[in-house]
Amino acid sequence: YEIIGANSGEECFKLLEKGEKPDLILLDIMMPGMDGWKVHDKLKAKESPYNDIPIIFLTAANNEDYREVGTWFGEDYIEKPFDIMDLKNSIDRVLERKDEKKK
Repeated sequence: YEIIGANSGEECFKLLEKGEKPDLILLDIMMPGMDGWKVHDKLKAKESPYNDIPIIFLTAANNEDYREVGTWFGEDYIEKPFDIMDLKNSIDRVLERKDEKKK
């Protein structure tokens, strides 16, 4: 995989506006400035050109409400610390589902 990093929601949107369009986004919920929920809502807005990009939430928040909402709104929800193979498997599943939707 090719990885492009962004340290904030604002930086994420700057990269997208410059033409970067990732196959998926790994999104932390707890970030300074624009939190992950706000980034998600902006990405998934009906008029957004990015609303087809799947999102996997990554977070250190060990909170059942976050887990429920995260799996409802995102393609997956992974708590930190996580096993790298769990992350890889999640990415593989999400990208497979995305490819199946294109067919």
